[in-house]
Amino acid sequence: MEKGSGIAIGIAIGVGIGVATGSLGLWIALGVVVGVLIENGELDDIMEKCGFESDD
Repeated sequence: MEKGSGIAIGIAIGVGIGVATGSLGLWIALGVVVGVLIENGELDDIMEKCGFESDD
C-alpha cells in the first residue's frame, strides 16, 4: 500500500459516514485515527485480538 493511502481510506470512510449521519467533523476525526492505525499496521493487530482472522 502506498504511503498515505491508509489515511486517505480512513478519511473517505469518515466522510461517507459523516455525510450520512450529519456528524461530519466527528467522523472525519475518527477516520483520520483509523487511517493512522492502517498506516502503522496496528489495525491488523487489533482485528486479530478481536477474533478476526488475517488474510496474510
